[in-house]
Amino acid sequence: MNVILSFIHYPMAIARYIERAFKRRNDLNVYTVGPYTHNWMPWNGGMYLPERYASPPDVEVDFYNGIPIQMVERKVLDAGIDWDVWIQIDANFHFKGAPSKGVHAYIATDPHCVDYRYQRTQADVFFNMQRYYAQEGDIYLPYAYDPEFHSPPSEPIEPEWDLVLLGLHYNQRNLVIKQLMNLGVKVHYTIGPIFDEAKSLYNRARVGFNWSSLYDVNARVFELMAFGIPSTMNVVPDMDHLFTQGIDYLPFNTQEEAVENILWLLRDEDLRREIRDNALKTVNPHTWDARVEKILEHL
Repeated sequence: MNVILSFIHYPMAIARYIERAFKRRNDLNVYTVGPYTHNWMPWNGGMYLPERYASPPDVEVDFYNGIPIQMVERKVLDAGIDWDVWIQIDANFHFKGAPSKGVHAYIATDPHCVDYRYQRTQADVFFNMQRYYAQEGDIYLPYAYDPEFHSPPSEPIEPEWDLVLLGLHYNQRNLVIKQLMNLGVKVHYTIGPIFDEAKSLYNRARVGFNWSSLYDVNARVFELMAFGIPSTMNVVPDMDHLFTQGIDYLPFNTQEEAVENILWLLRDEDLRREIRDNALKTVNPHTWDARVEKILEHL
């Protein structure tokens, strides 16, 4: 089967993990289409990541939303590519209209901040990565982790940091991190490191912390657990469908509870071990490869 994946080709995006999982299969011919930003990311107003993380598509198109898909089809066919399935991995970028043949699917990666009303009208199959924002007819497809980049170290490593958080610096996170640092907790809080660089940092952390601000179960939830990092995370509606409070992670609802949980984890080695072991077991089936298998079942 020939599959086209279309998305913005940033050096780091959820689509990159989905692409990797599709390409790990030996029963598919997978092609990629979309705009290409080389090693530039829009994080924090724009930043450049290492060149080795740039990943060009098989067919590059202009970077503007709403390009008629028939224009893109011509470029794809001119490149000698045919397709049975066309999947748009939509993080606020999509083409206008539906392809002239094959099954047309959308993966809505950001329903917590993107309006997908138009895309639903064009899709044969619509996957929604947040149950909380799903509508009738959507297929729930939560985020996941990549076993290559999200795994514990193969040999024990002496922790360098009490806590590592790689991600956007918004107010809720900033307040927790500032309070922890004032209490003497050794924190690595930045944005930029991805893939193997991120893994190297997280593998040197004692505990993890996640705060989702828009009721979304973000990718960090799965990644922290797959790293084997005992973590505290704020309670959002979808979490109880996937993980168990107090077993797979320590829940919090306020800044004060987040700080208390982190200090508790740092003090209690037995608790860290228990949370780690539970989380590793529970998160194990939630790989991007499993998500691709589910996509193919529905297609």
